[in-house]
Amino acid sequence: MNHLMRATSVLVLLLAGACEKAGDSTKIEGSGAMTDQERALFAHVPASASVVFGGNYRDLMEYWKTSPLKTLTEAAMAAGGQPSGMRDYMNCWIEQESGSHLVGALEFRKETVGLVMLIRGVTEKTLTTCAEKGGFGVERDADGKYIELQGLADGRGGTANAGYYFVAPDTAYFAMEMPVGLGSAAALPPASRADLEARLARARSAPASGSAQVQALVAAADRSKPIWMSGTAAGTPLAAKVGKGSGWLDVDKDSLTLAFSIELMEEGAASRAVAQFGELKKQVGMLPPDLKQAAEALLADATLTSSGKTLSGRFKLTNEVLSKLMPAIGSAMGGGL
Repeated sequence: MNHLMRATSVLVLLLAGACEKAGDSTKIEGSGAMTDQERALFAHVPASASVVFGGNYRDLMEYWKTSPLKTLTEAAMAAGGQPSGMRDYMNCWIEQESGSHLVGALEFRKETVGLVMLIRGVTEKTLTTCAEKGGFGVERDADGKYIELQGLADGRGGTANAGYYFVAPDTAYFAMEMPVGLGSAAALPPASRADLEARLARARSAPASGSAQVQALVAAADRSKPIWMSGTAAGTPLAAKVGKGSGWLDVDKDSLTLAFSIELMEEGAASRAVAQFGELKKQVGMLPPDLKQAAEALLADATLTSSGKTLSGRFKLTNEVLSKLMPAIGSAMGGGL
């Protein structure tokens, strides 16, 4: 599923970027300083984070219930051999509208990438109820602060376990360490309670809520959107190519809109990208009829602009376009949708 989603995302981004509309603003307006609620959650996130993300995503869940993306994802999971219980588990979260507020971060190190997430609105009952609907095992500590879900899909056709620690009765904390170039390696072991508590202690001793860099990244993000992200490549292997960037994902009942703004460090790289995508647009006519129609509809609402070293883009993916794309995507997956 992960490979399909990555390939689909690349296709969509290429198509979306192929159109530049003079005068259309794609600048992302930041929301300013952290709120008290965000500050409380970021107190559990390490100050060394290079990428931060979050959102209040109940609107996203409402969109997901009737979106063709839900059908596509479920078909991709089935094609990838994922157990049907994983779909039931995910649908349970949607039905319960769990997770009213999310923050998370990525830490880039030499050989690993650390991921942490805190989800407010998730309780012990949320995890155990949805695990039961999915047919997964549950191990919990007597005090209810640590729960391990067993037999979840790992995105590579196998299964894995996941440990959650409750920093508050309604706030679940999740963390994992991902080796760079993981590929088809064996599933990562779940973080134990001791590991999660150690990570939390480290973060609380130097929290992201007190980091000037993280505060600036959060301030630059448009946090009015259901999903937002902001980051910097400083101190990572990408620093020579990429600087700071931010983006967001928004939804309504009929569409999903993605916006991004990213600093490309090489002189002229942003303007060249716009020109190259303009050339790509001319190739849309070479696509098969079903894809051509969908691509043209997508390009009608797409923008890609450059300003100095900054490349910005925005596109709207409507349910109508998705429905037109799904037969071709289904064929690529080896079955119909």
